[in-house]
Amino acid sequence: MAYENLALKYRPQVLDDLVGQDAFVKTIKNAVESGRIAKAFLFYGPRGCGKTSSARILAKTLNCHKLKNNNPCGQCPSCLEISQSRSLDVLEIDAASHTQVQNVRDVIIDNINIAPSRDKYKIYILDEVHMLSNSAFNALLKTVEEPPAHAVFIMATTEINKVPATIISRCQTFRFKPISVDELKNRLAEICEKEKFEYQPKALEMIASSCGGAMRDALTILDRIASFSKGKIDENFTFETLGLPPAEIVENLAAAVLNRDAASINSIFRTISKEGFETFSILRELRNYFAQAFLAANNFSSSSFNVPQGHNPYAFAKLSRKMNRIMEELKFSDNPLLSFEMALYTVIETPVDIEALVRRLESAESAIAGNYTAAPSFQSIEKKEPKAAEPAKPEKKTEVLNPAGEVLHPSQIWQKTAEIIASQDPALSNFLSDCTAIFRENEWELRFEKDFPMVYCSKKSEYISSVVSKIAGRPVSLLFKNKPTQEEIIDVSNPAPRENQQELRRQESALNWQDVNSQDPKDIFPEYKKISKVFKDSLVKVHKIKKREKEK
Repeated sequence: MAYENLALKYRPQVLDDLVGQDAFVKTIKNAVESGRIAKAFLFYGPRGCGKTSSARILAKTLNCHKLKNNNPCGQCPSCLEISQSRSLDVLEIDAASHTQVQNVRDVIIDNINIAPSRDKYKIYILDEVHMLSNSAFNALLKTVEEPPAHAVFIMATTEINKVPATIISRCQTFRFKPISVDELKNRLAEICEKEKFEYQPKALEMIASSCGGAMRDALTILDRIASFSKGKIDENFTFETLGLPPAEIVENLAAAVLNRDAASINSIFRTISKEGFETFSILRELRNYFAQAFLAANNFSSSSFNVPQGHNPYAFAKLSRKMNRIMEELKFSDNPLLSFEMALYTVIETPVDIEALVRRLESAESAIAGNYTAAPSFQSIEKKEPKAAEPAKPEKKTEVLNPAGEVLHPSQIWQKTAEIIASQDPALSNFLSDCTAIFRENEWELRFEKDFPMVYCSKKSEYISSVVSKIAGRPVSLLFKNKPTQEEIIDVSNPAPRENQQELRRQESALNWQDVNSQDPKDIFPEYKKISKVFKDSLVKVHKIKKREKEK
C-alpha cells in the first residue's frame, strides 16, 4: 500500500473535523439548516489554516444527498467524487495559473449557464483568487453579483487586500484565524495515538509553537520527525530536526545582550557556528524570549517564566522589536550568522534602558553639583545661602506644590516654563535658552552674556513671570542681569571678583591710553563715544594707524 503523508491523510472531510474555525462551522450549519445559502463565499486567512479544505467541505455539504447533522455523509457518489477532485459539477480552479480575462471567460463565464449534470449546484472553487488580474476581476464581477440559481462561487485567498472591494462586497466573507498552540497540540496528540507514535507533550508543544498556527505545517513537521526518529517524537529529535537551539544558549545570549557583554556574545556565536544551529531559529527564539520576559514581568502572562532581574521591563519589549528588525535585514544577507552577530553588537552599543541611565546621571549630577541644580532646558543655578556649621540634619529639598498638586523642584518649574514658552513664543524661547537662571525663594535672576537678549527678554518680563508663577503656584519675580563670570558661578554670594575684574580692566585701560598717546581718546577718535557705549569696559587698548600716502 502506497504511503500517504499525514497532511493529506488527516485532511478534514466534514465540518466537525475543522480545528479552530468554530464561527465558520456554526454559520454554515445554520445556513444549510435554514436553506439560506449565499451565492458567493470568500475565505481569507493565513496559509495552512483550512481555507481550501473548507471550500471542498462546503461543496460536499451543498451537494450531498444524505446529510448527517448538517455534515456531508462522505459516502454518497457526490461526496466521493468531490473528495477525489473528479466531480463534473465542482470545478476547482487555480487562479494563479488562470489570471487572464480569456481564462475566466473560457472556464466560467461561457459555461456558467450550463446546468449541473447530476447535483443540485454547480460550484466554482477559485483558490488564491488574489492572483487574478484587474481585468479578470472586472469580467467576473457581473457573474458573481447575479449568478444563475444553480451556481455558487467559493473563493479562497491569503491576501484579501489584493481582492477588489467590489468583489468582497458581493461575497459572504469568512476570516480563518491561525490555530492556537493548544488546539494544534491536542490535534497532534490525537494523530500520534492513531498512528501509534511514542510522543512527549513538550515535543508536541515545540512543533505547535514553530508552525505559526498552520495545521498543514504542523502535520508536515510531525511527519518529518516521525520518519527521522522511527515514530518516536521526543524533545531531542525535535530540536535536531527543527534546528532549534537549546534553551540554555538562548538564555545565555539574552543575558549577554542585556549586560552588553560583547565577549560573551562572540563566545556563544562560536558555539552556534560549531554546532550548526539555524540562524533564523535562534533569532526567532531570542525574540520570543524577550517578548515572554516582558509579558511575565508585567504579569500579562500566566505561564511561569524566569524574568532577568535588574532591568526595566520595557527594555525587553524594545529588544524583541529590534530582533524583528534584524530578522528583516537577514533576509537579504549572504551570511546570516555573521550579520546576526554584527547586528547584536550594534544593539549593545547603545543602552536599551535609557530611563535608568538618565536616573543615574541625575543622581550623580545632584551629588556633584552641590548647591547648583541644572535644568534640562534653560540653564539654571539654584542659589543657597551659606549657613554656619550645624549638626548634620536631613537635607530639605526645595520643592513647591503647583495648583495641580504636583511637587515640583525649581528646575522642573523652569523646564515646564521652557516648554510653554517654546510653544507660544519661539523667538523668546531662543533667547532664554542662552541665559542662566539663579533660583531663590521668591525672586529668580536671569543672567545673560549679551545685552540684546537681556533687553529683549526684560521687555517680556511680565509674561515670563506670569508663566513661572502659574506653574509654581505662587508669585515669583524675575531680575534680568548680565551673566556671571566663572568666579561668580563658583561663589554666587560674593560679587567682589566681578567688580575687582572690572576695576582692573579700567586701570589697565587707563595705562594703555597713556602708553599710546597722552591725548584724550575723544580727541583722537570722533567715533570713540559710540564705540565705548558698545564695548563699555571691554575696550582696553586703542591704536592709531596712519594711512599710507598715495604714490605720486
